Amino acid sequence: MGENFTGSREHTSAPARDITDEETFDRVIDAEDRVLVDFYADWCGPCEVMAPAVEELATETDDPVVKVNVEELPLVAFRYD
Repeated sequence: MGENFTGSREHTSAPARDITDEETFDRVIDAEDRVLVDFYADWCGPCEVMAPAVEELATETDDPVVKVNVEELPLVAFRYD
């Protein structure tokens, strides 16, 4: 996936990408038809259990998979409930 979120669909077997700012998150969401967003927290046990499955899915799909730490981006998490 790299830094290019222009809507092109090239399978790169990339890991899930951590999103660290609202502007990048909005750009990813606006550029793609489908995006899997993993909202997580470092202290969350179920999130930790799901992390390997999310990473595996990221390497198997052509659609972008991004991770949002709800502690770092609480407004994004709130916006998507």
